Amino acid sequence: MDKQYRLGVLCILGATLAWSSAGLIARVAATPPATTLFWRSSFACLFLFAQTALTDRRGFLPSFRRIGWDGLAMVVAWALSMAAFISALTFMRVANVLVFQASAPFIAALLAWVALGERPGGATAAAIGVSLVGVAVMVSGSLGPNDLVGDALSVVMGISFAVTIVLARGRPQMPLGTVTALAMLLTAGGSLPWADLAPGWQPFLLLAAFGIGQMGLGTLLFTMGARRLPAADAGLLSVLETVLGPLWVWLAVDERPDANALLGGSLVIGAVIAAGFAEQRRRAALV
Repeated sequence: MDKQYRLGVLCILGATLAWSSAGLIARVAATPPATTLFWRSSFACLFLFAQTALTDRRGFLPSFRRIGWDGLAMVVAWALSMAAFISALTFMRVANVLVFQASAPFIAALLAWVALGERPGGATAAAIGVSLVGVAVMVSGSLGPNDLVGDALSVVMGISFAVTIVLARGRPQMPLGTVTALAMLLTAGGSLPWADLAPGWQPFLLLAAFGIGQMGLGTLLFTMGARRLPAADAGLLSVLETVLGPLWVWLAVDERPDANALLGGSLVIGAVIAAGFAEQRRRAALV
């Protein structure tokens, strides 16, 4: 294992640890979705703009000009995914929302098949089928009105995040830092009319950590790690978010996943891991 690979693993693990705090921070801050979205996005946007200014000598404007129409579509899709994610946490357990998020790469594989002609391999196709069964098992336990609203928001989150993945694959040279910052700016602007601009010092600090640490730093670490690892390895490591996120909430506020969420989530996580190992074997055979 070379030095760059080890650094990539550490970066992806750091990103996963940061991202896994989303549900816990949202539960402890206990602010309405619009307030959470506004402050989280504002702090993340400031962090990413500052990071771009410090690391990209060309500045922000040249990076913005390279985005193009597909980049702007990615900004909208990412902003929609984030808004749906935070809103879904209001209606559903953290575990359920994260399982939908974990299934997004398989939705992306189907969309890439249609939009880019990327036919999924046998292992990926099998993983798609298993993950869909897992999501169906989890949703089968959601019968109340709030659960159905949460399911609908989670579906929107998964599809819009999948669209983001496909657009990124279609443009490998997309300046993702700039795209992410613009998505944060759009989310903050869209939630501003309904946000509480004075949520109190404790929620304010938590939301600052949400934006800077969970989203900003997490995105930066993942970008750094993804450049040093094969996509399959990065995907496998990021699955830990689906495991750790519900664990933190369970330990801190005793929010326990129900039986359907545990069974369905296990199927989705198992599908992701199996697909990742299959991709690793395929790449090794090509070397």
